[in-house]
Amino acid sequence: MYLPTGMSYTYDSDSKVILVDNCCRTSITNDLRDFIAPPRPARAKVEGYNGTTMATMVGTVRWKIHDDLGNEHQLLLPNTYYSPEGKYKLLCPQHWAQTANDNSPTPHGTWCATYADRIVLYWGQRRYARTLRLLPSTNVGILTTKPGIRKYAKACRLIERTYPAMALTTSITPVRPTLVRTITPESDTEGRPSEEPLLTPDAHTPNTGPNREPSSEPTGGPSTIPIKAPDKNPDNQINQDAPIIVTFEGNVQEEEDVTQPHPEMSKDEEELKYWHLRLGHLTFSRVQHMAHLGLLPRRLQKANTPFCSGCICGKMTR
Repeated sequence: MYLPTGMSYTYDSDSKVILVDNCCRTSITNDLRDFIAPPRPARAKVEGYNGTTMATMVGTVRWKIHDDLGNEHQLLLPNTYYSPEGKYKLLCPQHWAQTANDNSPTPHGTWCATYADRIVLYWGQRRYARTLRLLPSTNVGILTTKPGIRKYAKACRLIERTYPAMALTTSITPVRPTLVRTITPESDTEGRPSEEPLLTPDAHTPNTGPNREPSSEPTGGPSTIPIKAPDKNPDNQINQDAPIIVTFEGNVQEEEDVTQPHPEMSKDEEELKYWHLRLGHLTFSRVQHMAHLGLLPRRLQKANTPFCSGCICGKMTR
């Protein structure tokens, strides 16, 4: 998946939407699982522009939220009503501030600031904050609970149990890349690596004497260049600002390759699904087009389309 610069995406199937409204009298939930203890029966009317509904229970709810830094917090709200007909959860900021009793040492440690384009919630003696952008269609702040993928994983398991013949049995485990360093040593005339030792001041020294010339026969090590004394003539000195050209003799090659082995598949359908998962659930037609271009094994062009429970779950709608 291509992500524009400066943008990030979070896959989430578990979070719930909470509307933040300063005009309501108390907080409301539409899920009994939010209560930390069995709620008490209650008879209260919930009035709105679309009519009146009934709140049947009341108790303490717990919502898990994140602040602007990504830290998780638990939001406890006593005396929250349960309305099964409600479409969303509803957070009343003044109800939260009244039940939090966050007034020591600084008064009003939990409060809500409303601006033209956003709502900012403060709590914990104003140490934590959550900025909520106003939804353009309703002009209401949207707060979401803790994200997760449990619902997604549960749906995938259900789909695989419902259609066991379509699911592949191959399990794919990620493999850490292996850094391989390849060094090709200098070879002799027969193709074997040279066993000549490294040059030292006493090794491979030409047999010179007062009446003998240095030997011109090649040696197994690097060539030696005599070092001359520095020239005192300014015209012959090396320009320090000029680029330095360095040449190497010998057949020494050093390179680094990053290789990542891929598991061997017994069926083309399994290998097609493997690349489908490795490429971030890229559509099978795109994966087969990559095989047509030669970027993947060409035999995958004619492979049957396998079954992916994750894609089936992603296409499900309520």
